[in-house]
Amino acid sequence: MKNYDAAIVGGGPAGLSAALVLARARRSVILFDAGTPRTASSSGVYGFPSRDGIMPPKLKALVRKELAIYGGVDTIASTVRRVESHKTHSYVIEDDHGRLTRVRMIILAVGMVDVFPSWQGFSNLWGTNIMHCAHCHGWEMRDRHWGVVADNVQTIATAHQYRTWTDRVTVFADPGLDISMAILSRLGNANIDLIQCRIRDLVLSVDGRLTGIRTNNDNEFPCETLIYSPPQRSADLIRTMRIKTDNNGRVVVNDRNETNRSRVFAIGDITPGPQNALAAAAEGAAVAKEIFSDIVPATTASHSPRPASSEFTQYVEPLAWTHTQGITG
Repeated sequence: MKNYDAAIVGGGPAGLSAALVLARARRSVILFDAGTPRTASSSGVYGFPSRDGIMPPKLKALVRKELAIYGGVDTIASTVRRVESHKTHSYVIEDDHGRLTRVRMIILAVGMVDVFPSWQGFSNLWGTNIMHCAHCHGWEMRDRHWGVVADNVQTIATAHQYRTWTDRVTVFADPGLDISMAILSRLGNANIDLIQCRIRDLVLSVDGRLTGIRTNNDNEFPCETLIYSPPQRSADLIRTMRIKTDNNGRVVVNDRNETNRSRVFAIGDITPGPQNALAAAAEGAAVAKEIFSDIVPATTASHSPRPASSEFTQYVEPLAWTHTQGITG
């Protein structure tokens, strides 16, 4: 059984950022990356300085290349199956290969799980014509007819902000919501249509583009882009580890991002706050620096960059950058 200072579960921006900080601090890290990110269908990562519009796999490849410079990080292409406390104030992790690893602390960066509706074509349009964040993808969808799915009053009250990207906005609000005259007046002043309805399905063109929504009353209303935040749940590992979550499924953490389990930390989309790549990367770096003192030994042996050990060869995911052309930086 191999020992590490820290295990990072999740290879997105948060996990990679934490790994980079710890690698530069000469700490040994095992990074578990199942390779099934929420950004798989995204058209790009936007608003990330120097990497605006980069495809998620390419961003990951660039960070993997940087990690290889420092050594000390073994990347395992597998999921974590089980985590058990160990009597030596450490944890033993079993992955889906049956491999056992002992670590001093765990950083969870597994992200949230989106629960998609059964509307036709939704999964194919998610991340392109259907987006959850206008700041992430609004520029690419500018000047189109936007539909905003609102299941709460706050979403309706802030719908006027979308006029910065387009002058055609329709709010599709849950019919059970009690909407004040002040909000109705705000929408009217912004020339935004409000339709209280329940969405039954999406209306698609012959080539699969979004052209509108269909209600339970079988009415159809046009829109080309949909703003929709699907319900989310926590990853299975969060539940099996008995990590405490709030009513939205986000992990409850203290001011050091530590969970209810000692020496288990959470970063990225699974913690309360904004869900975007830049915020996740910033939190990953900040938490890695914050907990660094917990794993610094009394004396530090000399360290030199090293590749993943040969015993891990069959488990280590090949670095994506070795198969990607044209990467610079």
